[in-house]
Amino acid sequence: MQKKLIPAAAALCMLLCTACGNIPEPDPAELAPIPTAAPVTATETETEAPTEAPTPAPTVPASTDDTDTTDDTTEPEETEPTEPEAPWVGAYRTLLTSKCKASEDTESYFALIRLDDDNVPELVVLEDCRMQLYCCKDDKTELLLEDTYKGMAIDDQNVCYQPEKSLFSTAFSTMGGGSGFSIYSYPELDPMAAICYHFNNAEDSEGELPYNTIWDRAAEFEVTNGGYHAVTLGDSWVHIGEGFDALEPLSEARAAHVGEAWTTEDEEEDE
Repeated sequence: MQKKLIPAAAALCMLLCTACGNIPEPDPAELAPIPTAAPVTATETETEAPTEAPTPAPTVPASTDDTDTTDDTTEPEETEPTEPEAPWVGAYRTLLTSKCKASEDTESYFALIRLDDDNVPELVVLEDCRMQLYCCKDDKTELLLEDTYKGMAIDDQNVCYQPEKSLFSTAFSTMGGGSGFSIYSYPELDPMAAICYHFNNAEDSEGELPYNTIWDRAAEFEVTNGGYHAVTLGDSWVHIGEGFDALEPLSEARAAHVGEAWTTEDEEEDE
């Protein structure tokens, strides 16, 4: 009871002192503690300024001009125009390739010759003792002559021709032991209009020359009768295998380059 009266008396005393204007200093022990707020730091109170995004560099619109501004002063290399292949080249290539496949086991040769006066060569194919003469017309090959001849293909004067005169010759031997030449004339390279002349020096039992009716033209064709087995041709005749008419062994590889073995008359004059 006494403990309850002490605070009340104190309060009454305070009231009286206030009224009189005389306020004693309060006892620190009797004062209730004043709650203090936590210290405020600058980082909590300050508002962080927003970070400004960097200003993007101005973009240059892509150029729509297709003009190449590269300073390229290198000039392109000039290439020589390729001349178109002559029609006869493909025709002879096809013919020779087919012959390679048909006669693989036979030793064969071919040559290009100038039988007439144009720039399209004629083709000679030699197999054993057989020969074939071709020309090319309208991009197609045509057989002019198929014949046999004496001896091997490379023997002297066995297969000859007169350049640009449409004359072709093959050597032969007769059963009676004679020998000579068959000379073929081809006007306009027409096989149907060909004329054949046989020059034979074989004597019969009466000592007369068979085919002697042709010997009066021997000088015209430059044929010389030197006696038994001694019929020869003059210098105007070219043996297949001489000069630019050199014989080529027949093979698919050689047939593929048949056009490279030929030069025109104009090209030869330039050389």
